[in-house]
Amino acid sequence: MRFILAITGTPGTGKSELAKELSLLLGCHLIGLTAFIKEHDLSEGYDEQRDCQIVDSKSLNERLGPILKKAREDDKSVIVEGHLSQVMDPSLFDFCIVLHCSPAILKRRLEERKYSAEKIKENLECENLDICGNEAEESGFKVLTADSSKTPSRAIARQILKKILENSVSLHP
Repeated sequence: MRFILAITGTPGTGKSELAKELSLLLGCHLIGLTAFIKEHDLSEGYDEQRDCQIVDSKSLNERLGPILKKAREDDKSVIVEGHLSQVMDPSLFDFCIVLHCSPAILKRRLEERKYSAEKIKENLECENLDICGNEAEESGFKVLTADSSKTPSRAIARQILKKILENSVSLHP
């Protein structure tokens, strides 16, 4: 079974760990958007106030789209991970996993990463308002959600795989 999926969520929710676990379980290629953006020089600058790269989603789609289309043609599975996944072209993906985390745990994780108080507050607000989930749905993705607050990434990956195998998630033909 071939599929192309996106994994998104607020920073600190566990996207990278889940993506690694899923790619190992499924034996598929993993594209981390942060590295991909850097490798393909897709950053348009740096937002000092928000402490993040500025990325044009159109440029990202133009660069990543052909790679995902080729994977589909070659019947290869791919996971694309990053908190910008939800602004990608949903027609390139079979579904999008939106990862969530409780505010208390998310705050602790962001503090461990040495995020500034302002950046922690912004990310907690994004999580509370489900910005990534809402953007994914508004973009037209088929959305699966998971919570990493108390469930390890490996267990979440197995749950997702089970949903795929049970056909409770419809994939492109």
